[in-house]
Amino acid sequence: MRYHRQEILHFVGAAGQDRLKNGRVLVIGAGGLGCPLLLYLAAAGVGTIAIADGDFVDITNLHRQVLFTEDSVGKNKAIEAVRILKERNTEIVLEAISEHLSESTVDMLKSDWNVIVDCTDRLSTRYLIDQQCAGLGLPWVHAAVEGQEIQVAVFGLSLEGELPLRYRDVFPPESGNIPERFSCSIHGVIGTDPGVAALIQARETINILLGRGSALAAKMLILNLETYQQYTISLKANPVQPL
Repeated sequence: MRYHRQEILHFVGAAGQDRLKNGRVLVIGAGGLGCPLLLYLAAAGVGTIAIADGDFVDITNLHRQVLFTEDSVGKNKAIEAVRILKERNTEIVLEAISEHLSESTVDMLKSDWNVIVDCTDRLSTRYLIDQQCAGLGLPWVHAAVEGQEIQVAVFGLSLEGELPLRYRDVFPPESGNIPERFSCSIHGVIGTDPGVAALIQARETINILLGRGSALAAKMLILNLETYQQYTISLKANPVQPL
């Protein structure tokens, strides 16, 4: 009965729930985006979830990293996230990777994942995800928060007659005018804002696992959370883009 309210949806059903149970998702980052996303993926019954993060919980994280408690402070985010999520759903497999994604740890991105979810805040990490997922043919769900604006997009998902969109198609590394990261420790952030982006990421991840594709494949959703102005931009892959 655990997933009954989900299974009665015509596009889920018992078969869809089995697809979620057999789903394998790697989440890169357990911060303001990763925490709410992980709560919902685990609650939905995604069967195997790995969490990669080399950071440790700080007291300043708690207003937006809602998975953690005061007792989590000082603990590795990936390991602590797995501990807490195991208390919420004992039916799924959870794996902690207590390292950041880097050139030396890139082997965590493997072909047996169904979806990669980008919950990072570093541009260099996104380019690394983009490169590896392109080589492996994996879809990945991206989100970013800057000020009171969020963006969500799905990369690497094949559409009929179209090349899979890559991150570097939208943000070419040679442009040189993109900041390496948006630091909320400097610019600030309302705790709800990454949560909104994460919920959209979670829904798109579930849609992909269900075999429904993604409404944000080859598109980017941009939402201002102060004015609620929203734009969905269609994007085009670069056919000559190198791996």
